[in-house]
Amino acid sequence: MDGTMSIKRDISYDVLLDKIKKLEENGKTTVILAVNKSIVGLVAIADTLKENSKDAISELKKLNIEPIMITGDYSTTALLIARQAGLVEQGALAMTGEEIMEITDVELQERVLKTQVFARVAPEHKLRIIRAWQANGATVAMVGDGVNDALSMKGADIGIALGSGTEVARETADIVLLDDNFSTVISAIKEGRTIFDNLRKVIVYLLCDSFSEIILIAGSLLLALPLPILPAQILWINLITDGFPSVALTFEPSEKGLMSEPPRPKKEPIMNTEMKVLIFLIGIFSDALLFAIYVFLHNQELDIEHIRTFIFAALGLNSLLYVFAVRTFRSSIFRTNPFSNRWLLAGVALGFVMLALPLTVPFLKNTFVFSTLSIWEWLVLFGLSVLQLLLIEIVKEIFNKGPGLANDFFNQKVISKT
Repeated sequence: MDGTMSIKRDISYDVLLDKIKKLEENGKTTVILAVNKSIVGLVAIADTLKENSKDAISELKKLNIEPIMITGDYSTTALLIARQAGLVEQGALAMTGEEIMEITDVELQERVLKTQVFARVAPEHKLRIIRAWQANGATVAMVGDGVNDALSMKGADIGIALGSGTEVARETADIVLLDDNFSTVISAIKEGRTIFDNLRKVIVYLLCDSFSEIILIAGSLLLALPLPILPAQILWINLITDGFPSVALTFEPSEKGLMSEPPRPKKEPIMNTEMKVLIFLIGIFSDALLFAIYVFLHNQELDIEHIRTFIFAALGLNSLLYVFAVRTFRSSIFRTNPFSNRWLLAGVALGFVMLALPLTVPFLKNTFVFSTLSIWEWLVLFGLSVLQLLLIEIVKEIFNKGPGLANDFFNQKVISKT
């Protein structure tokens, strides 16, 4: 409570309204006190802005998330608080519940795109505002704490309730902020974006190996050639050699530029165009080279055990090197700190150890039926892996510098088929 102001009983109606208006312009909510139908005073109530509110609004804008204020307060009070929080600039206007009642849903759908403050709204108005945003293709999160917020929280894509709010609000919400700190939502958004991005990296990394092996085996079957790699050897690469790097990718820190990207559309699949191209490229490149080498070595009438040893080492080396390209989608590995994810360095080191074990330890070497590779063969293998890594980086640069051109190309390919 900010304070109480006594009022003379003979004060005029216009003067009283003027005092109320000035209090509201200063962010106060007024309550009139009366006795026997005679006004005896005004109570001015002010909700102080939390210290981190302005920073929270700024962070949301940096995340390309549009913050909107919906309140039951008067327009003047709402706009003052919105300006203090950095939500709107001087001269901005608020839309009231009365205005919402007078327009259609289609008109409201256009108005919400230009309005950031809604004042004097009822629960049904809040729901209409949320549906208008959703009609524009937006994903809406509603934060509330009272019974009158339950309807809109239920209609939103994500309902967020304050821990100190009413039981109805908490039961309706999808998320409850136990600390009543809106900054917690921002931290959750950042963490969620990082987790989802790292999930995509793990998917690309694991599917690249599987795609390469499938094409290799399918090609050999079609040409009636011996299998270039045996099932046990494939399992060792996929589960043992690649296991440590794939787990380490989940600890990858947030990439530069990730937080400034717009939120993903609700219907966007996990596998986007860039991921498909990388998987296809890595798989085709590996398959074309390895299969050509396999056919060449087979035509040289080399021992099949030696050929399989070469293919096994090639697949293992490729996956242990291109993981460094997969760890960043938005920048080249040559502009990335190689020590930002030490878990990945440790995972790749362990991967090399696990790759070397069946090639060097006599018991495992006999179990997997491997032979010894020459120094020249190892140099060829490393050269092929580095070449593949450079090709992946070229594709990433195409998407980073001209994603529209890349997307147009693939869209044209799809259209031409239909």
